Amino acid sequence: MKNHILQLFNIRKSEAWLVSNLFWMQFFQGVGVAVFNTVAFAMFLEHFSVNELPKVYLFSALLLWLSGFIYSKFEHALSVKVLALGVIIFVSASILFFRMELMRTNAPLFLFLMFSWYYVIYLLTNLEFWGIAALLFDMRQSKRLFGMIGAGDIPAKLIGYSAVPILVKFTQNENVLLISVVSVLLSLVFYYRLHRAGKLDIQ
Repeated sequence: MKNHILQLFNIRKSEAWLVSNLFWMQFFQGVGVAVFNTVAFAMFLEHFSVNELPKVYLFSALLLWLSGFIYSKFEHALSVKVLALGVIIFVSASILFFRMELMRTNAPLFLFLMFSWYYVIYLLTNLEFWGIAALLFDMRQSKRLFGMIGAGDIPAKLIGYSAVPILVKFTQNENVLLISVVSVLLSLVFYYRLHRAGKLDIQ
């Protein structure tokens, strides 16, 4: 049965373990980012009109440029395993920061920054994940496998976006953000599996 599934997705036996771990790493990060986006977007719309969205996108563009610039510096200074671990911890910590601050304030400026920050963590998780994937596979493997590996983001977004409207019926928005933090941290399980297997000992 397993062999038939691998043939269906054009995955070789020697690649199955690696593809599986990358898939779930992408999945848990995707769920966390999707939950954060849904909460941040909903709270933004509670305090701002949709006419304010262009300002978010302009401000986010500045944040993305700055984040990309800083990431490129760290990318050349740190090893892959250190950089990936740093990104996962930084993203988790930043979401936890917004969760803690929401217990203290929901000022419009804070919510504006929170929604803008979604684009930063989305960028960082993608740079981190696809940076690893690009180094683990050669060109031919990438053409065959990247679609399958990236497919982890599809159910992640479906679950993340669908779960929040249900969860907010039972708890407050700031508590839903804890699920986002936990989900991103769960990707560490698969990071450490790759690390222990020596897959991240690359330049």
